[in-house]
Amino acid sequence: MVGLLLLLAPVPDAPEPPAALPPVIRYVGHREASAVFVVTNPGPVPVTFIGYPLDPLSRPLAAGMCNPIYLLERKVAGNWQPRLQGWRIAGTVPITVKPKESIRFEVGLPLGESRLGLEWRAGGQAATAWSAPFYHDPNVN
Repeated sequence: MVGLLLLLAPVPDAPEPPAALPPVIRYVGHREASAVFVVTNPGPVPVTFIGYPLDPLSRPLAAGMCNPIYLLERKVAGNWQPRLQGWRIAGTVPITVKPKESIRFEVGLPLGESRLGLEWRAGGQAATAWSAPFYHDPNVN
């Protein structure tokens, strides 16, 4: 009888899995002709985006570096305009950023006011995270 009562007792709902948070993308400066960014996963679950396992010159990436497929927009007459990128899908791999982890990457240094985006996925969510606008003036070092 006790076993039957236990079967009829309400089963507590399984706890909700922790929600993913969008990665934080920060422009940290430039090096030669490259803009340098740090992407941090502030959330409790891994975040994944797509990129390449090698640098643009087909060399292995240094520890803590990545080579993501990114979106770049430039502000023109007060509106964000996409800057066309020539991405190839062949050879891409998932890049995972663990909770509380940060990795760095570099992109060709755009002129003027720009922002950079990464399309990310985690825990059934998918969205684009954008950096704060940054500005590069070639006349100022």
